[in-house]
Amino acid sequence: MRTDHALEAYLTPAEFIDSNNPAVIDYAHQVTNGLKYDTEKAVELFYAVRDDFKFDLGHIDLHPSKLKASALVKRGVGTDIEKSTLLAAAARAVGIPSRVSFANLRSNLTAEQLGNVLQSDMLVFHSYVELWMGNHWVKLSPAFNREACDYLDLPPLDFGIAEEKLFKKHHRRKHKYLKYVHDYGDFADLPYDLYISELRKYYPHLFKIVDETTKPFKFDLQFLEGWV
Repeated sequence: MRTDHALEAYLTPAEFIDSNNPAVIDYAHQVTNGLKYDTEKAVELFYAVRDDFKFDLGHIDLHPSKLKASALVKRGVGTDIEKSTLLAAAARAVGIPSRVSFANLRSNLTAEQLGNVLQSDMLVFHSYVELWMGNHWVKLSPAFNREACDYLDLPPLDFGIAEEKLFKKHHRRKHKYLKYVHDYGDFADLPYDLYISELRKYYPHLFKIVDETTKPFKFDLQFLEGWV
């Protein structure tokens, strides 16, 4: 694959998108074994990360070491943040440029399904992945495996399907609201300090239940029934 200088940052291993980690490399090559073209590899990696790793808010550990792509390979469950970093890392491991992007959205489904935890209808720093497919970026959301979609009453997202359009259509059909209220832009790696500061800003109550022995932050939200 030919790349230019502008894409180098999106192929380079990073702190969280640790595409040079042996666990990530092994996983990426296992998923894409026998595939020749980047598009084929991207599709297989997307579905593998989406469905091999359970979306789980039951145990949230915000220590930097726990947000690495390699940590998710070993743990097997994670949030949209970890699943996005893994897809981005796995893509880089097989030579596909990748970046991550983040947005805030408001939804009464968020309030209904996660309100006991978030105390808000705002989902902050929701994560996506963008993969370079030769001449354009393809935006993907690997966060929700099928079981999570059933739990949240959301349609499963397929490769190349824009989350915003699909979810808005679904919400209208359910007579719910959904609004994307802020786009943080795209990054070559997880902007950890910004991520933590935004969580503190929008969910200050969560930091009152932090286990201070596991700095910087570790939440044990076992009251999220069915996800632990």
